[in-house]
Amino acid sequence: MATEVVSGRVDKDIKIRVDSVLRLKGLSSADVIKTVWAKIATTGEVPVSYDAETEFKRRREAYARFRKVVEELPACPELASMTDEQMRDMLGSKDV
Repeated sequence: MATEVVSGRVDKDIKIRVDSVLRLKGLSSADVIKTVWAKIATTGEVPVSYDAETEFKRRREAYARFRKVVEELPACPELASMTDEQMRDMLGSKDV
């Protein structure tokens, strides 16, 4: 049987917690991935509850909160007109 590599990124803390649960059950990440993919191939259904619309709404609301914070910041034209070098000098760091 030919195989393919499937990869993805997850939050480091989540991976650590999941790895410990899987280890207790004698499973690996690869075991879980194979099982989930086989289930999707067999049923045509994704066996996790992921609602793209809900996720989009959550992200849109987070962005709206961010924009509100940005809009409430006081105007500071002095900063906007500074060069990178002037900004570095003001911050006291050559790494910025």
